[in-house]
Amino acid sequence: MLLYIFYLQISDIHSDTMRIRVKDGKGNKERYTLLSKSALDLLRIYYRQYHPKDYLFQNFSKGKPLTTRNIQIVFRTKCDLLGFPKEATIHSLRHNF
Repeated sequence: MLLYIFYLQISDIHSDTMRIRVKDGKGNKERYTLLSKSALDLLRIYYRQYHPKDYLFQNFSKGKPLTTRNIQIVFRTKCDLLGFPKEATIHSLRHNF
């Protein structure tokens, strides 16, 4: 599911039911996951600031979703800035839901 977030489309956010649609998840099944109020608030701030078109997190120069490598670079940069251990990975976020 973690890789899916890179391909999250605006239409996948269902603020009325506080859920996120996950397409092609484990077993290539569509399912929904919870959306917290605080996450929704952050997504709204992000949306107002960046005005993404199709994908919520996109490469604005190309209009396509960010690549896995783009996300890894940003994640590692922020971890280093915050003093997180080198062992922290994007996948480790999955276990902190």
